[in-house]
Amino acid sequence: MKRKWIGFFTGCLLSIFVNGCASMNAGPIVEEDISQAKKGYLVGSLDTKAGNFETPPYIPTKIKRELTELLRSADMLAEGAGKGNILMVYIETSARYIGGASGSERYSELQSRVIIRDISSPCYVATALIVGYNGFGAVLSDFTERNHAQDIMDFIKRVVRND
Repeated sequence: MKRKWIGFFTGCLLSIFVNGCASMNAGPIVEEDISQAKKGYLVGSLDTKAGNFETPPYIPTKIKRELTELLRSADMLAEGAGKGNILMVYIETSARYIGGASGSERYSELQSRVIIRDISSPCYVATALIVGYNGFGAVLSDFTERNHAQDIMDFIKRVVRND
């Protein structure tokens, strides 16, 4: 009888855990405005910065590194190219701390404002506000940053490939 209760209790905890994780990835893009799709364009410049003084500098750097690798593996990075169909991507990332916690890896949310411009035009092509959640603190912050970079990559693909 005791084993049945332990199994039941464990099942309840797992269902709460799985449902909680599923809801954390419900929708990373809060705002999106694609004014001009740029089919066939490549990303030539990628600039990242911290959005506030509470954001550790390693977070924008890590997102840039992850995003550069994703762009390179998708053949969307214009390495060494000068003029032509080139986009510039600006990313301003802010870490949010809930409950007064501090520490570089204890953020609960990442917000990135992404602005994409064509190098031959002064107007922006697309903007988005992308949000990622870190429900487990320092334990999974590395995965949160990677997933956040992937969400930004998905947005860039929609602009470049007109998906």
